[in-house]
Amino acid sequence: MTTNRYEYGNKVVEFFKHDADELQKLIDKAEGRYYSRSEGLHWRGLAAYIDVTFEKPLKESLVELQVLIQKGYTVHRADYKPLFFTCTLRKTDEMIAAELPKLTEMASAEYDELRYASNISEMQKQMEFTIARRAREQAEAKAAAEAKHKADEEAFALADLLKAYTSKSKTKEKQDVAA
Repeated sequence: MTTNRYEYGNKVVEFFKHDADELQKLIDKAEGRYYSRSEGLHWRGLAAYIDVTFEKPLKESLVELQVLIQKGYTVHRADYKPLFFTCTLRKTDEMIAAELPKLTEMASAEYDELRYASNISEMQKQMEFTIARRAREQAEAKAAAEAKHKADEEAFALADLLKAYTSKSKTKEKQDVAA
C-alpha cells in the first residue's frame, strides 16, 4: 500500500493500518486549534482569527479597519490605548470554507507521517526481538554442539584408555598364569 511518499511492503512493514477514526480525531483537533487561534494579518497561516495592530491615532486606525471590514472581516475583539489600536478580526465564512479543506489535507498528511514513523519504530523493535531470538537459538545450538563434541571426545578418550589398558592387563595376566 502506498500513501503519498510513504511506501509499505518493501522496506517497512505496516503494523498500524489506516484508521479513519484516528484520522478524524486529528482533523477535529486541527479544526479546534484553527478556531481557537489567531494569527497576524500578513501571516498566511490557517486560523479563523487574525490579529491587527495599528500604531496610529484612532481616527487613522479606524479608516484602515473599515477597509478590512469592507473585505468581509468582522471585529471579534478590540482594544485601544493612545496611538495603539489592536483588534482581532474573524475571517469571512468563504475564507474559512476555503481553508478547511487545506486544514484537512494537512491533518491527513500529518497522520500519514505519524503512522509511518510509528510503523518504522515498531518494525525496528520487532527486528531487535527477532535478532535477539536468533542469537539465543544460535547460542543454544552452539552450546549443544560443544556439549556433543565434548561427550564424543570423552567417549573416545575412555575407549582409547580402555583399549590401551585392557589389552596390557590381559596379556600381563596371561603371562602371570603361564609362569
